[in-house]
Amino acid sequence: MLPAEYRHNSTCSPLAASGKYVLAGALYDGVTLVFDAETEKLVRVVPRPKDSVWWKSTAGAPAGETYLATVPNGDLYHYDIKKDQLSLVASALGQCERVVEKRYVHGISDQDYFLFDLKENKFLDRAPLAEAKDGMDIYTLTGAADGNIYGSTYIN
Repeated sequence: MLPAEYRHNSTCSPLAASGKYVLAGALYDGVTLVFDAETEKLVRVVPRPKDSVWWKSTAGAPAGETYLATVPNGDLYHYDIKKDQLSLVASALGQCERVVEKRYVHGISDQDYFLFDLKENKFLDRAPLAEAKDGMDIYTLTGAADGNIYGSTYIN
């Protein structure tokens, strides 16, 4: 059961798994809720930094850990779930998508792909992405009683 202060939120996004933990971003409060899948209990609430709007889960951490990036400023944090330890690993990267080998961050910043080296604290590569087209990516999917799966964009 969610604490009362989070029950008004109708949207938890994005969802991520890390070992026995499930993480859900509470959209309007900007916190990340951490559930223990074995006990089905809420075990942590990770508050967002005051200068951000919410957390975005970033793939690539070992089981029991996660990477969280702040939106909109793109600061990347490592979070050890069991120890409840949050530490800043890089600032102002952009939209962090995946961390590889606890070192390389793949992401998007200002319509550029980037590769950032956490050990060297520098960008290794930056390349423009193709020009954006009209339309949006699929934002959500849901199953229906007729057996079909329906999806939509965020706005439409």
